[in-house]
Amino acid sequence: MEESIKILLSCNIPLFLEGLKQIIHKERRFEIIGEAHHEFDIESILKITKPHLLIINFSGTNHSISDTCKKIYTAYPWLPILVFLDCSNDVSIPQFIVNGVRGIIWKENTNLDLIDSIFKLANGKLFFENPDNCKINCKYSQRLNECATYEKCLSERESEVAGLLADGLSYKEIGNQLNISPRTVESHKNNIMEKLQLNNLSELIKFSLINNL
Repeated sequence: MEESIKILLSCNIPLFLEGLKQIIHKERRFEIIGEAHHEFDIESILKITKPHLLIINFSGTNHSISDTCKKIYTAYPWLPILVFLDCSNDVSIPQFIVNGVRGIIWKENTNLDLIDSIFKLANGKLFFENPDNCKINCKYSQRLNECATYEKCLSERESEVAGLLADGLSYKEIGNQLNISPRTVESHKNNIMEKLQLNNLSELIKFSLINNL
């Protein structure tokens, strides 16, 4: 029998939580193993369970949600996080990714999108698909799609550096791991940025995560 996908729900909106549970229960391969009604409840549940992913939907600012994700990711880096966000508010997708988020469901997404995202995250993939009527970061998403065509132009060492930067390592830490100087690491980073036409480190991190570098 196929193993079920174990899900930890974290939501402080009772009506939304009930609707979310109904959607998940309809998929026989999903199993809800815990409910956290406040961000402080998440870690206590994670101490006694090991879900395949965490779903977060809190009322509050996107910044506060990102901070919550960062705390969880720091303590449990193996746990993929799926968050619900409102595209009418400012959202820094790269910052969410740096804080451990591997998928975003917009309030404009459908039930099928939610199910698809759960399967993808549970299998080590990402979910950052915008619905047609969600225009947030369209220019940014287009740039990333364009960058993806440049993946093959990176050298093996540049791919290594990009991946380690995405893991949050400093120039010095990367240099020690690859037996090169921090200045050489920075040079590789600059070459990567130029080849991929990226504007900043956040875009490089997003590219690395999307392409599993």
